[in-house]
Amino acid sequence: MTTPATVRVVAAVLRRGDRVLCGRRRAGLSQAGCWEFPGGKVEAGESDQSALARELAEELDLRIEVGHRLTRAVRPTADGRLIDLVCYEARLVGPEPLSSRDHDALTWQAVADLADLDFSAPDRPTVDWLRSQSDSGNRSDRSACAPEAFKRP
Repeated sequence: MTTPATVRVVAAVLRRGDRVLCGRRRAGLSQAGCWEFPGGKVEAGESDQSALARELAEELDLRIEVGHRLTRAVRPTADGRLIDLVCYEARLVGPEPLSSRDHDALTWQAVADLADLDFSAPDRPTVDWLRSQSDSGNRSDRSACAPEAFKRP
C-alpha cells in the first residue's frame, strides 16, 4: 500500500473589517471550483512566512506582512493527495488584489457567511475556526470539494 504524497501549503487570512479574502480555484487546476484562502506550496529550504509572501506576490501581486499562525490541518483532497495546510494571519501592505493567476474569482467574504462558499477540505478547519471566533449562526457542512469521508450528514 502506497502512502499518499503530502504537500506542505501555507495560506493567508487577510482581513478587511469583518471580511476575509477568498479565491475560487480556476478550471484546469486541482480542486477547480473550490474556494480557498490565498497561498501556495512551500519550497524546499523555505520558511512558511517566506513562502507565503512569495506566493501572494506571484499569484496576486500582493505585498503582505505575515503574522501569527492561526490553524494547521492535514486533510486529503479529492485527487488523493494529503495537504498539510498552515494558515497565518496576514496584513496587506499596499493595494488590494485585482486578479489572480490561480483563481477565477476573488471575494471579500464576511466571516459569518464563509459557510456559503464551497471550501476545499484542507481549508475547512480554518473556516470553522474563524466562524467559531465570531458570533455566527447555523453552520452549513455541505461541501462538494471535501472527500466523502469528511462530509457531514
